[in-house]
Amino acid sequence: EEVGTALRATPRHRHIVRRWLRALAGRDRLVRDEAGSYHGLRPVVAGLEDAWARAAELGRQVGWSTGLLDVMRTCAGRLPELVRGEIDIRELLFPGADLSAADAAYRDNLAIRHLNQAVVAALREIAADHVGEERLRVLEVGGGVGGTTGELVPVLADHGVDYLFTDPSPFFLNEARERFADHAWVRYERFAIDRDIRDQGLVPNSFDVVVCANTLHAATDVEAAMSRLRELLVPGGHLVFVENTRDDHPPLLVSMEFLEVADRTWTDLRAAAGQSFLTRPQWLDLLDRHGAADVSALPAPDNPLAATGQEAFLARMKTDRVHVPVGELARQAANRLPEYMLPAVWQVLDAMPRTANGKTDRARLLSWLPRDTANGDVAPADRPMDELETRLAELWSELMSLDGVGRDDDFFALGGDSLLIARMVGRLRERVPEAAGLEWEVVHRHMLRRPTVAGLAAFLRGLSGSQAADADPGAPADPVVHLHGSGSPDEPTTVLVHAGTGTITPYRALITEVRRRSPGAATVVGLEIPGLDRFCDADPEGLIERLAADYARALMDGGHRRFHVVGYCLGGLIATEVARNLAESGAQVESLTAISSHSPRFRLDDEVLAEYSFAVMMGIDPADLGFPADENRVAAAADAVLAGSPGVLTDGGLAALTGEHADVAACFRAIAETSRTARIARMCEAVPASAGTYAPDHMTRLFRAFRQSVFAITRYDAEPYAGDITFLRHSGAYPFPGSREAVTGYWEELTLGDLRILDIAGDHFSCLSVEHAPAVLKLLDELTDGAVTR
Repeated sequence: EEVGTALRATPRHRHIVRRWLRALAGRDRLVRDEAGSYHGLRPVVAGLEDAWARAAELGRQVGWSTGLLDVMRTCAGRLPELVRGEIDIRELLFPGADLSAADAAYRDNLAIRHLNQAVVAALREIAADHVGEERLRVLEVGGGVGGTTGELVPVLADHGVDYLFTDPSPFFLNEARERFADHAWVRYERFAIDRDIRDQGLVPNSFDVVVCANTLHAATDVEAAMSRLRELLVPGGHLVFVENTRDDHPPLLVSMEFLEVADRTWTDLRAAAGQSFLTRPQWLDLLDRHGAADVSALPAPDNPLAATGQEAFLARMKTDRVHVPVGELARQAANRLPEYMLPAVWQVLDAMPRTANGKTDRARLLSWLPRDTANGDVAPADRPMDELETRLAELWSELMSLDGVGRDDDFFALGGDSLLIARMVGRLRERVPEAAGLEWEVVHRHMLRRPTVAGLAAFLRGLSGSQAADADPGAPADPVVHLHGSGSPDEPTTVLVHAGTGTITPYRALITEVRRRSPGAATVVGLEIPGLDRFCDADPEGLIERLAADYARALMDGGHRRFHVVGYCLGGLIATEVARNLAESGAQVESLTAISSHSPRFRLDDEVLAEYSFAVMMGIDPADLGFPADENRVAAAADAVLAGSPGVLTDGGLAALTGEHADVAACFRAIAETSRTARIARMCEAVPASAGTYAPDHMTRLFRAFRQSVFAITRYDAEPYAGDITFLRHSGAYPFPGSREAVTGYWEELTLGDLRILDIAGDHFSCLSVEHAPAVLKLLDELTDGAVTR
């Protein structure tokens, strides 16, 4: 713990630091005494550059990889920043959100190439030997970008295979569906290895082969994961998986472990051992405990490639029993029973479920029956009510590969995300006349409130063709937006305060998690800007204070008197003022939480710099708009402007710089000389698919709201807050205009009560993402004494 503190390691990286210490001690670079203390470090003092060069030359000689050594060296050179959370590993592995370089480096290396050949050869032989009335059924778990699928599908195409590609993410399912569109025998479904198979629509004894490529180590409990895979396989079925088996693997310890193990919690043998990966003996022991037979592990221990730690395992499961196809069971029953006695549903079980006293658990058996309705899996009361709802339900089913969608099913709970909303809006425009003029963000905002077929249909019915393209059809008339819960004044209300663009869209993943976990006793509401034009035309001086006063009045008018106030980004500043106003009005503020928020110590007047910040916020690569590619150069140039005009980033200040910042100035001048219309059009083209699709008018509205928010933030002079504050500080990188120290210092100065600082995963733009929202909700649940999920 002392070493972690000295390195300023974030809580999510302490596990990696402990693993470093064990690795160094294991190589006699560090001494660990009987008391568990470390000392006597022997650093590398010479020859490091020569070693890198030698490794590169050897790599070229054997065709080791496509850039893998470069990736490792890049990460190794940035370890202090990585372990302190000042830079996210994704920025190094996937610069500019480009997956291709790291993907190629990790997939196209000598070890993986050989293992892929082995897996392909095994599946080819299994398919060629398959006999019987049923096609060979293959399940791929965690298909991701389809690297393994791309190798297997061409080989299996001639063997009459039923191939089910699965992944937890609908996005990867859609990508795979498009990539393998020419292979109609490949199917696609969502599946997560940590969840019950029946809850995900799969049944036991339904696959001949299960393939997992570097997936099993991501399971919370590999023992439970192996049990699920065994249950899915027919007797004598094949399990094929590829895994890293070198837990003590220095290259991974300084690179991929930052991506693979941060924030992971294991409940299997790794928890006590401090491991991240299982070793070869541990995998073999696990297979043995689950009754595996004919186990092969490649490469052999004496093969030079064994040192890489990458291994493929092949095994047959449940060889102690005979596989009886369902079709054969049905025929035999039909020959012996009258028609009215024939079962309508057949399932082959490994064992009958039993009650506590050993009797057959009939209730559990009944729960395993599919829902018998006339409309797929949709109960009659939940079926679409009219033609519009039917078209929407069909579209959602298509997007998410579902058999049926009810009118009250939650889009996000079904697996929908921002990427799917973008695709949905595009298809809505083509198929539903009422949606011809809709924009992505308007639909996204509305679906945060009512993410159902019924809710979206009601919204579309209320729009004429012209209204759909109006200035801001999604804007609320009241700033308080009900999101979840009973609305009872006897329960506390959790308030989510909008971010810089004036909407609660950044909370989408968090809201979905609340709806999944909370039965709805307590209430969750959002605060959104009720009139965009009025907001953008207002004087930014004092705007934060005026907004907060209006919001507090609206909350009090709703009859509630107990509040938990939460604010992200700009919302953290407004939340502080809202809490102050509520307390002064006699309400009880039970908690105040700011998430990745602070107020810069300067006034921003520079229009083009506001555009730069907006691009970063939208996920646009600033270089695509003509800005400098290096954010540190922009920050240095801004510091130079502040040095000449303390406290103010003057309009046009960066464009006027000379000397060492002339390159930055040239970029800003070129952008300023381009018309705003052309600049907005360029943003619409450059925005990534994950952020949605935008028409110029809509992008302009978002930018106006963001610019006004930034101008207001930098003119806001907060008074000290008398109560307690919890600050959820992101652990990733801190680009312009703040630093980790400056952000922390802001809240230390503001809080007169107790300040609690908790580090959360991700950077400013990803800390509330689908990946990190569950952990944030867990913290909020603790901070609100369970109110947010009650």
